[in-house]
Amino acid sequence: MKSKYKVIKYKITLFFIGFMFLFSALMIIFLNIRFNHNNSSIIKIYANIESINHYEYGTIKKRKFANIVYSFVYEGKNIILTNSYLEDNNNNLLVNSKTEIFYDTKSGTIINEPNKYTLILAFIFIFLAIVIITFAFKLKQNNIYVSPKLYK
Repeated sequence: MKSKYKVIKYKITLFFIGFMFLFSALMIIFLNIRFNHNNSSIIKIYANIESINHYEYGTIKKRKFANIVYSFVYEGKNIILTNSYLEDNNNNLLVNSKTEIFYDTKSGTIINEPNKYTLILAFIFIFLAIVIITFAFKLKQNNIYVSPKLYK
């Protein structure tokens, strides 16, 4: 009887992992669709860079970050926002220069453009979720069984 409970425990664990992969994939796809099809609230703005403060973060491996302060005028209001990013991504930003950012008018924040590799990652997550969930269904069926060590 103990082994039956252990199999049920492993099935529940596998279902949970599979559904977490599926949930992550759906969130990635939702965020990509939100960015691409909700053009009414996300606009492209040329903002002035007010200041750039560089700092390092990390205990073992120090990584360089830059805290950038943007300012722009939207609907007659002067808006000042900040955004942090890894310095290696874009080294050509200078103080008092213009750069292109995506501004969400509903939330009032800067949004990064989604990368095409995140969609590839979402499809990998969907594939992993399908494999894990089908393995959980077939556990203790069709010659797929739990190791004898679990019966002790």
